[in-house]
Amino acid sequence: LARTYVQSNIGDEKEILASTFKMRFWNLDERKKRWGASHFEIYEEKLRQAVQDTKGKVVQYEGNYIDPMFHAASSGQTRNGDGNHPYFVAVSSAGDIEMEGYLGIYLFELQDFASRLGIEVRENLVDSIEIAKRDESGYVVELLTGSVVFNGDEVMQKLELNSACFTMNNRNSIFFDLLDMITCTISFMSGKMIVRINPIILFH
Repeated sequence: LARTYVQSNIGDEKEILASTFKMRFWNLDERKKRWGASHFEIYEEKLRQAVQDTKGKVVQYEGNYIDPMFHAASSGQTRNGDGNHPYFVAVSSAGDIEMEGYLGIYLFELQDFASRLGIEVRENLVDSIEIAKRDESGYVVELLTGSVVFNGDEVMQKLELNSACFTMNNRNSIFFDLLDMITCTISFMSGKMIVRINPIILFH
């Protein structure tokens, strides 16, 4: 994927600075620190082997370079591509749920929540929030707040969440379904909301 991204942007140039692409990567010292002495050589060899095995190869769709999108972790299943990315197909990625930082908690004041979405705080705001549509992998496609419709990615960006795979229910308890990692209950109390994300959102 990295080679495809570089090749699709390099044009006729023979060399180009990595900083040009604003790509994040771990240098040697960072890899040693993150992987630890007991795993470094194993993972480093996997990287070297992957580079060698794919030497000169790029990914194309109908003769054009794909947009090599990448994510650190999914909700346990990746998503099908949209009209601009028809080459992406949802697959199981169950190991993602074991990733460090998979779950987190975010706290929003009700006013802040409304401000981020650009809506007014009103008496029945909590009751008006509804997830109207999900895709095949469980990610939110449409969220309703009264007559206002947001898409899931828009909500994710405006609330600065790690995932668009979340569930919201207006109840007075909180629970997790650790089997499918997509279910939760959301509570609104004292005008504050707690959001547990990636992929579960909780409001409190």
